[in-house]
Amino acid sequence: MEDACAAFTSNPCGVGACVNDGEGGYSCVCPPNYARSTLSSGEPTCVPRTAAGKSSTYQVVGGESCYDVYVFFGLSEDQLLQQNAGIDCDNLEEGTVLNVQPDSDIQSCRTRYPISLVDSLAPDCAGIEERFGVDLVALNPGLDCSHLVPGHQVCVERGKSMAGMDEHRMCTQYQAVGVGDTCESMIDTHGISWLSLYRLNPGLLCDNLNALIDQEICVAGKPVGAVVCGKPVNGVKNRKYTVNAGDSCASLVVAQFQRNPPLVPLLNRGWMCRQQSLFKGMPLCIPI
Repeated sequence: MEDACAAFTSNPCGVGACVNDGEGGYSCVCPPNYARSTLSSGEPTCVPRTAAGKSSTYQVVGGESCYDVYVFFGLSEDQLLQQNAGIDCDNLEEGTVLNVQPDSDIQSCRTRYPISLVDSLAPDCAGIEERFGVDLVALNPGLDCSHLVPGHQVCVERGKSMAGMDEHRMCTQYQAVGVGDTCESMIDTHGISWLSLYRLNPGLLCDNLNALIDQEICVAGKPVGAVVCGKPVNGVKNRKYTVNAGDSCASLVVAQFQRNPPLVPLLNRGWMCRQQSLFKGMPLCIPI
């Protein structure tokens, strides 16, 4: 069989790899930030993906990740996922065609829900829609309700996030998972909604709750924006502190709360520090 790639004096794919197709022709495997294109002769090549070359769809090149795609097209991760419901970013296959429309009207997803095994066995999206009171396809255009994949996350609530941290909540009550506990039982016990459960516990997998025995699930809380510092609480003067990347509950008590753990909930309207609810940029009231 003729070696089509060897017939060229220079690499026809430019920065890409020339691969014989076994039929006398060749194809190009392009690196990230390069896209397949065609020469004037009609032969394939690789060219830089410039702003002028952007379109509403894009075909994934081998080795690319969701991150590569949404960063290049100036989208947020939420915008890419909203336009491509069901996409598996952990196993992004070469040749997958993605919608990459830079639509300023697209809102970020405020709350996501990971599809469970039970959901995937259902013939449609009715169970999830009833649980969250939403139109799932409207929130996730292109979603195939007849082929739900366990673990894939779908949007169940949209809305503009607050500095990118809207999904985080200051937890005021935890429940340790016990034997036999289910998401349904926790919802019933604490009188919260499915939406609230996932706002408070992003990424919670109800299918695997038995693997979380003795771990704490947040069952009550409030938005981070509810924290207002400065006014004395029970005579304790306070000021605002912004959590840093290296902070932990233990280090905060020592360095910021005068080695007095009860001051944490006192000054922060009942919030109890747990490492899983602590994040960089979170506002806290600390004593002065």
